[in-house]
Amino acid sequence: MSRPMFGTIVGLVLGLAWVLAGFWSMILVAVLALVGTLIGKYSRVVDRQTIKRRINQFLSS
Repeated sequence: MSRPMFGTIVGLVLGLAWVLAGFWSMILVAVLALVGTLIGKYSRVVDRQTIKRRINQFLSS
């Protein structure tokens, strides 16, 4: 399974676990799937430590 596909599946599962019904919930699931796809796509270019550092920088600012 490719990394973008894996990221998409992870995003969908997390999104479905977070919300269960409604239009805006489906939008949220789509956004989470996109985020998962992007993480899966770019994780082979950037190592995990860099991703963790960027997430921490984003959350702390």
